[in-house]
Formats: sequence, structure tokens, C-alpha cells
Amino acid sequence: MRKKYPELPRKPDIHYGDQWDTWNKFFGIPEPYATLEECRDAALAIGIEGFADYKKRRFEDPRLPADPSIVYENFPKKFAEFIGKEIPSYETYAEASEAAVRLGFKTRDTYLRNRKKDPKLPVGPSWAYPNDWKGWAHFLHIKFEFLIAPEQRGFYATYDEFKTAVARLGLKTQREYQLGYFRDPKLPSRPDNTYFDEWEGWKRAMAGRGVHYDTWQEARAVALQHRFCGSKDYHTRYKVDDRLPSDPIKKYKDFPGFDVFLLPNAYDQLDDVRLASKILKIKGREDYEEARTRFPVLPEAPDLLFADEWVSWPDACGLPTPYSYSELQELAQLHNCKTLDEYRKLWAKLKDSRMPWKPEDAYEEWVNVYEFLGNGLPAKLIYMPEECRLWRDDIQIHINSARSKGQRELWVCRFVRDYIMPNGLGKSVQEFLTGGRADVKSFKAFLDTYGETHHGRRAWFAINEYLEDALKRHFTEEDERGFLYRVAGATNPLAGVEVEGGKAPPSESVKPVLAYFCVEEARKWIVPEDATSFRDLKSIQSFDGDYYPVDESVIDPDDPNCIYRKSGDQYYIWYPVHWM
Repeated sequence: MRKKYPELPRKPDIHYGDQWDTWNKFFGIPEPYATLEECRDAALAIGIEGFADYKKRRFEDPRLPADPSIVYENFPKKFAEFIGKEIPSYETYAEASEAAVRLGFKTRDTYLRNRKKDPKLPVGPSWAYPNDWKGWAHFLHIKFEFLIAPEQRGFYATYDEFKTAVARLGLKTQREYQLGYFRDPKLPSRPDNTYFDEWEGWKRAMAGRGVHYDTWQEARAVALQHRFCGSKDYHTRYKVDDRLPSDPIKKYKDFPGFDVFLLPNAYDQLDDVRLASKILKIKGREDYEEARTRFPVLPEAPDLLFADEWVSWPDACGLPTPYSYSELQELAQLHNCKTLDEYRKLWAKLKDSRMPWKPEDAYEEWVNVYEFLGNGLPAKLIYMPEECRLWRDDIQIHINSARSKGQRELWVCRFVRDYIMPNGLGKSVQEFLTGGRADVKSFKAFLDTYGETHHGRRAWFAINEYLEDALKRHFTEEDERGFLYRVAGATNPLAGVEVEGGKAPPSESVKPVLAYFCVEEARKWIVPEDATSFRDLKSIQSFDGDYYPVDESVIDPDDPNCIYRKSGDQYYIWYPVHWM
């Protein structure tokens, strides 16, 4: 946003002091609903049917947070429970056990197949009530005296011994077990019945990975402990816990995405901010503030919150601290970079993470690419310094009025920059044209800097054209009789300079100035003071070249301004325009 509106402060929270409230208010984003109940009522009011629908339609109410499970501590394990589409499980182990017994469940399999008869029975009671769980026999009130001990049937006495034997044989699935259990005579064909009280299911019993967590919220609680810094890191290290799925996107239909799944809930130290920055790919303060609009759990102003640990934004984002402006400038000039394209090629070549891709956006000290790379500023009006403001404005007028601009701007700007200013010849073109001084020798030396003779000659022609135009605009006046004359003392001090290949072409006659009394006498001869019509201008009506043949019907003998002749049958009318 600051690129589009550079007048915005870099740190508005500091710039506006006591007026500052929160980033949400600064961006005009409403705060999320204060309670989970208000959030649920708002979601139901717009007809949200599930998590995917919520992600798609939450923008209909700007106060609905991107992920309510992060904003509200009492958010239920399942989104369906949040919107009332699923009845929560029994609160206590005893209530669930009593309901299962009431429905007549005698085995784990019958429970799993028929539990939906009571929607409040959990899928996995051992996970729902971990502190109270004592096995299926206890949960379903099965009397142990009716069960034959495994060792009495020739099998391993304990469930742990059974699992050790399975692992030793490398059996990883139910099918592998059914095909290979006979390799150990102490392994039963139906271990789920033999070890009924402790049976965890085939996935947990086999040597493969364990059963995955039922919900993404449960998996997230474990994943947060391992501080994965992104989806790639998760896919590399998810095996640290057997119950974490390799692909949570496929495992959980309501999976909210890795950003929500891995983002820390609490921020007690700067490392938590660094972790969040890696997960969200935050590169700087602007990225962080934008991320806060999507994830309000991110702390506001971490530079103040963790002032004792704070170094810089790149450090907080887990990035190397960039070079200072002067260090980067020295590095770029050391490699002879002349343009930003060459700088970016250097960036790609060195792969130095301390080099920003766009230095023009990264440093407050940035002026322009020419200053950064140590190149001279181009001879353009926009780069003329403030002390040349009067020259700049006048040159702009000249260029705008020119029929073809060509390289006029380049030549005239160089003239001001490299000749006028170093020699102190005036802060404006008016001062230069009336100063009566010009160092011709240094001017020729200036033209020599163009190298090729024809370049210097073309530059001189453009400069002379500009100076002559300035003389006309600033120092030529018209008197009450319509005569034009030049103000005394104003002249082009470089008009007589010769360069190899000829002088600059004159913009007007270079003949000696005619005395004024001569001009006045000629005017009186052409138009006598007592003349009232063309008929009185006898002196100039004797030249045959001013008469043109016309039809007799055009002639008006009574008109004093109609001067004509007749030669034979042809009439000729006098044409005075050449004299006027």
C-alpha cells in the first residue's frame, strides 16, 4: 500500500502516538465477535452449513474471524458442534458406558457398528475419556469370569507380549497378520477377541504406524508441540508422532490449511513470532501487518512487546539482517553494476540472502538508481537540482513549443549542468542573457566532451536555438505602433562561437541594423500622412507585378480602394498585399 501511497508513514502506530488504537481499526476492519456464542449466532444467521461453507462465506459478515478455533479458547473439537450440526458426546465416561450397556453392546465391533443409535456416543471412547478408560470389558460391563485367559488357550498371556511378537514378525496390517500369524503358534487368529479388554484396533496392534487422531484439532495440539515451520517441514518430520497423518488435507475433510494447523496459539517469546513468520512466509513489517488482518492471534507491535529481544524485522521474520544502504551500495559498485537489471543479475549470481531484490523499496535512504550505483544523473529536466529550478521551468517551455523534441532536452540540460552551473553564469536564462559575460574557451571545452565533432555541433545548434528563443520570449517587446525591438543589454553571448563544421545557423538576419529614420521615411513614401484610401498611394502603384487580370464585372470605378488598369479589352486590378 505504501508503494502506491508513499505519503503514508512507515510506522503509523508510532507516528500517530496517542491517537493510535489497533491495526484492525487502522485498516477499517471490524473486531471479531467478543464471545463464541455471538460468533455462532452470526454464522447461523447467514446460513452456514459447515467448515468449507464457513471459509467461503464468512466475508458476508466482516466480524466473523478467519479461524474461530484460534480466536475462541472454548471452541469445540468439531466444527459441526460449533454450528449445532452434531450433538456433543456424553460429558462423562459413566454416562457413555451406561448408554452403551443400555443398547446391549457386548463387543467393541458391535459398539463401532451400532453406536450411531445414540449420537452422543463417541467414536473412540478411549480417546474421549482417557483418564477414566479401563478397557472395553469395563466400559461394556462384561464380566471377566466369562472370558478365557489367553495363556489358557496357548496364546501370549498379555497384550503387550502379543504386540512384541507381531513387531518381531514385521506384520504391519490386518491382512499381513491373517497371512502370517501362523508363523508363531502363540499368536491367535482373532486377537481382537483374545485380548478383548485391551484391544486398540488393528492399526495400533500391528507394527505399522498407529491410528491417526480423529480430528485435526487433536492433531494440531500435538503438532504445535513439535513446532513445525511449514507444510514442507511437517511432511519431513510428521513421523515424530505415530498418530500424525502424512497428509492431513486428505485425512480431515474440514482441514483449515497448514497456516491455521501449525500457527502457534500463544506468543510468549520472540521465537514464537519467528515461527509464525516462517509458517506464513512473512518477509517484513508490511507482510506481518497484513497477516494480522487474517490471523488476529498474532501479537500487535511485537517490536514493543518483546523489546528486550528485538533486533530488527528481518531477524523477527527469521531472515538474515540485510546490508545497510551504504554496504549494499559499495557491493553493487564493486561489481560495476550500472543498471538495476545488472544489480538483479548480481543478486541471482551471488544468492546472498542479505541483498534485497528491490533495494528501491527496502531503504529509506534510497534517492534514485543513479545515486545508488554511483552513476552520473542523466541530463533530464526531472533530475535538475532545485537551484536550477528557473532554468528547468524555462527549458520546459522551450521544449513544449518545439515542433520536434529530439534530443533537445539532453543537450540543453547538459549545457546548464556542465557549463552554466560550474562557471556560475546565472541562476536563470534571463540572468545569463543580460550578464554580458561568457567563457568561450570553457564552452568549447564543454562541447569537446561530446567526443565526436558532429555530436558537439548538434548540441551547439540546439543550445543556440534555445538561447535565441529565450531572447525572443523574454527580451523582445512591441511598441504602441506595432514595432518589435530587443531590450537593451540583452544578447546571446555565445552567438558568435564557431565549432568545427561551421557556425550555428542564424535564427534571423545577420545584416547591419537599418537606422530607424530610414525605416520611417520609407513608411511615409509608401503611405503618405494625408492618405485616406488606396487611391492616394500613388508612389507604389506603378509596378506591373502588383496587377492581376480580372473580369470587367469585378471592377468598381466608384470605389476609392479599387485601383485598376485597362490594356486593350483586358482589365487588371492592383494587389496591395505585397506592400502591406
